[in-house]
Amino acid sequence: MIACLGGKMGKDIFSKKSRFSIRKLNIGVCSVLLGTLIMIGHTAQADETTSDGATVAATAVSASQGEGVAATTSPTTAPESVSTTTVTPAATETVAATSVAPTTSVAPSAVVSSEAPASTSVASSAPANSVATSTSPVVASEVTGSTNASTAKPATASEASRSVTASTTPSTTASSESAITNNISASETANAPRVRSRRSIAQGATRSASTATRASDGAQNLDYSNKENAQDYVQISYEVDKANNVLHWTVLDNPGRKANAASGYVYFTIPKDSVGAPTNWQVVQTDKNGKVVNTRNYWKDNDGSYLMGQNGRMDTYTGSEMTQRLTQLYKDIKNPAIQGNEAAVAAQTAERSQALYTMTADNNAIRNVMWTITFDTPIVDKSKPLDYVAGMQGTGVIGGRTNIMTGYADNFIDNESSKFQAVAVKEKYTAKVGGSFDATPANYVTNKAGTPEFPNNYRGATTFAWKDGQAPTATQAGTYTKTVVVTYPAHYNQAPQEVTITFEVQGETPKPVAPASQVPEITSNLNGKASTPADVTVNATAGSTVKLYNNDGVVIGEAVANDQGVATVHPTNSLPEGEITATSTPAGGSESAKSAPITVTKTQLTYVGGGVSGDNYTQLLVTESHLTVYPGDPVNVTIQAAGSPSVEKFWIPNNPYLAKGLAYTNDSNGGFLDTAGSNTYRQRKAYYRGNVDMTQSAGSSTATYAVRNKNGKVVTRNLTITVLETAKKYEPTPGGAKVEVADPNNISATEKAAVEKAVGDANTALPQGTTYVADEKGNVTITYPDKSVDKIAAAYLVTPAKDTTAPAKPVVNTDLTGKAGTKPSVEVTAEPGSTVALYDKDGNKIG
Repeated sequence: MIACLGGKMGKDIFSKKSRFSIRKLNIGVCSVLLGTLIMIGHTAQADETTSDGATVAATAVSASQGEGVAATTSPTTAPESVSTTTVTPAATETVAATSVAPTTSVAPSAVVSSEAPASTSVASSAPANSVATSTSPVVASEVTGSTNASTAKPATASEASRSVTASTTPSTTASSESAITNNISASETANAPRVRSRRSIAQGATRSASTATRASDGAQNLDYSNKENAQDYVQISYEVDKANNVLHWTVLDNPGRKANAASGYVYFTIPKDSVGAPTNWQVVQTDKNGKVVNTRNYWKDNDGSYLMGQNGRMDTYTGSEMTQRLTQLYKDIKNPAIQGNEAAVAAQTAERSQALYTMTADNNAIRNVMWTITFDTPIVDKSKPLDYVAGMQGTGVIGGRTNIMTGYADNFIDNESSKFQAVAVKEKYTAKVGGSFDATPANYVTNKAGTPEFPNNYRGATTFAWKDGQAPTATQAGTYTKTVVVTYPAHYNQAPQEVTITFEVQGETPKPVAPASQVPEITSNLNGKASTPADVTVNATAGSTVKLYNNDGVVIGEAVANDQGVATVHPTNSLPEGEITATSTPAGGSESAKSAPITVTKTQLTYVGGGVSGDNYTQLLVTESHLTVYPGDPVNVTIQAAGSPSVEKFWIPNNPYLAKGLAYTNDSNGGFLDTAGSNTYRQRKAYYRGNVDMTQSAGSSTATYAVRNKNGKVVTRNLTITVLETAKKYEPTPGGAKVEVADPNNISATEKAAVEKAVGDANTALPQGTTYVADEKGNVTITYPDKSVDKIAAAYLVTPAKDTTAPAKPVVNTDLTGKAGTKPSVEVTAEPGSTVALYDKDGNKIG
């Protein structure tokens, strides 16, 4: 069966509506090809052998398959009766074959070789369609075998085409490049056009210092194929010609003669920015035997025909059309390397390419043609990416659709050019004091001229960060530096770089702005603390000064907050019943607003009445259960026991004495009883009475009382007495007029005594033995006989005395001789703080 192109494809080779298909063989191209097939008969085997038994094959490797892999063609096997002449190809061009015919017959086992002089022999790796040349005659001494060789004479081109098969052999060039082998029948090359050779580097060969074929570090390999031996379908390679600053490109279409499997189109892109416009185009078509059947030394959009037997159609796509077609192409190929990123890769490839080129052709086992496409691009800027892609999209009519891709993304011409180098955008950045700098680190760094731009695509992005984590500021005048750390995507294997940025802040540094004041919070529970100088805990800014205010707005205590932001205020005045507040003032700052108020309450006197405990046979009465008292308060508690048949014992098992000043007394009919003995007592009664001593310290104590009857029944009951501080009972008054003092921060002993007397005179109701002590600032501490204290702040007690002493006589220091009638400045020495006035001789004030 023969595959034919059905319908008019036009330029839209990517359209899903355009398909290769099987048509009825009646007239036209298909009929002609069918006739040809019948004429050839069983001797024609597509893809593998020619009608005369010669084997034709070609292999080559793209840059993605490793450096220096040569493109080769298998030698054509000639009949044994034909002599073979080995010739060396020219260095840069391939021309029609010129060989030498032997003058005598040669036995089938003999080999005739012709070698060029070493000084002029050059090896060239020509594409499959290139033709070997030789200008050296064959001499008799070079003929080997059982037949004598006579003197050779040059053969004509026609003779060579009739009887000689030319074979190129490897030879070492002056630049140490190794050529590939390329054997082509002389009869096929006699009419071949001149084709510029494409030099390639063989595996294991010594590489020229002026050329290289490679992929740079970090490049993404795009190789993918759904066919084995992808290199038999399509190849792309380039060489860096350093001497001429040019890239030599080669694209091979169907080098492995894959017949129907190669029907469709080959595509490739040419980079831009890194290289210039392509020149020196050569598009050479060879038949299955390697014979050149068409040559075009140009590339032109919509040129040629893809129909069977034609020379293939060229197409070129640019701009948005290139992007769209690459996107669809990448999606159709389903390359795992770019799965999910097809659109992004297509957009990047299009952005970095001059154009997308396609060669569309029908192919089959009968024709099995191959195209060799070569062109040059001048190197423009090595720091720009050298992305390229090539591949084949088969029609899938026979053997399934061919999907092949090769090439690289994020590639550069060489490793040296692929290295990133970050530098500062500017030498220095300036701003005025109080101004600002850009906080984004990426805006301060760029790539050094002649180095690649920072990568930022679907594979990863370059990141930028301030090394110390802080953006630049313009708060203080001066010059300083900061460091930006530039980190590249991991696949480039390039260490992060640090770039130093210089900042200059111009102008005067403003005076420090007072720090914002934090409103403090009083955290103490002040229930029952009224009339005492209880400590107060306040949360505030660390290092700030905390002031405590009573409900009169008077400062009654200060403290500094510690590193944990806690201040403990020891009040200079007893806490009043009611609300208090606090403020905080940071160092160098202003005082905050007042805190939320906290209520201070007085301790409530507790009274819990007593009762009777026991049963019908044994009972115990205590008239009080819990009493709260102050020193000096009276206490009167009755304890009574009853028993049936009688009371055996009435006693205090523990802690009988609860406070100083109180004592037990027995009733006249009997009180506490150790044992009744033979006596019978139905009831016993005792009393706990007296006034709590003024020196009794605050606290609670509990006594237990017990009774036991004759039958051993025991009943108990408790009494608790809580004594409060005397300070909580009284609220001292500061008295009337304040005492005038010369220095409120350091009052004298006489002034202290006056303050103490004033407070004592104002508080005659306080218990005897109460003392009054004033400190150096006039704060008075009142100590009661029970050692509890009250305090009165100096703000209520002292005031600075008015200065009633006349200042010392001032002295005029300025010499006023001859100054009459003028208004000179006059210097006068006078008492600090005094007001100086100048008078004339008549007593008139003149200044």
